[in-house]
Amino acid sequence: MLTIAGLALGQATPDTSIARRAETLAVNRCASCHVPGGVGADPRIPQIGGQQRDYIEVQLRAFRNKNRADPDAHDSMWPVSAGLNDELISALAEYFAQQPPAMGRFGRGDAAQIAAGKRLYRSGDRARGIAACSACHGIDAEGQSVVPRLAGQHATYLTIQMQAIQGRLRQSIVMHGVIRDLSIADMEVLALYLESL
Repeated sequence: MLTIAGLALGQATPDTSIARRAETLAVNRCASCHVPGGVGADPRIPQIGGQQRDYIEVQLRAFRNKNRADPDAHDSMWPVSAGLNDELISALAEYFAQQPPAMGRFGRGDAAQIAAGKRLYRSGDRARGIAACSACHGIDAEGQSVVPRLAGQHATYLTIQMQAIQGRLRQSIVMHGVIRDLSIADMEVLALYLESL
């Protein structure tokens, strides 16, 4: 079991009744924005199908506890997550983690920009002190545990979230330092590359 900031993650698989409640909630409520399976076409809504279980759990708890101040979290996810208990959060995380990921279904963009994003993602920029994203998110951006899967994520969503983290509307001690010196152009090419995976 992994513990982060006092939160126990990666607990046992939810029992059958909680898993059924989570699936019903996912299909009847979460799907209204995230579509069934969590892989939708709206570029401002994250792909959560196939996302890392522990990451989903941490984010749902952050929404419920009102620890994420980015506008989309405040407007959309604070009310939705308010009534979720820890068991249901874990079961929802398990449900969405088991769904097929997006895997570049919506990726498009200029080949030169995607190539620039790939270089920055995989190698960073030593001259500017920018670390390679792949060091934490994995060479194929699959993520692990509380480090999110970025592969196949919408470019628009990723750019908005990088700006939110850079502006400290989302708390992430590691990410604040990593993306501190990224320009908007850097964020855009990274996001295009990640969307293409």
